[in-house]
Amino acid sequence: RFHTIALQDIPVFNADNRPTAYRFVTLIDVMYENKTRLLCSAQGDPAALFESIMTQEQARDRYNCAAVG
Repeated sequence: RFHTIALQDIPVFNADNRPTAYRFVTLIDVMYENKTRLLCSAQGDPAALFESIMTQEQARDRYNCAAVG
């Protein structure tokens, strides 16, 4: 069991790497549940990392509107 995990160069997530973003969130959840610390560097601040990610509902709305209009 690790008490601290270090990651470097966490990318800004977008539609092209959305599955990676979901896996990253799962990793953070598991680390939190196990009281593991994260030491990291990233390509943006925490809010910016997920700013370009659409939820499934947002994607459905966007593409349904585009198909209709």
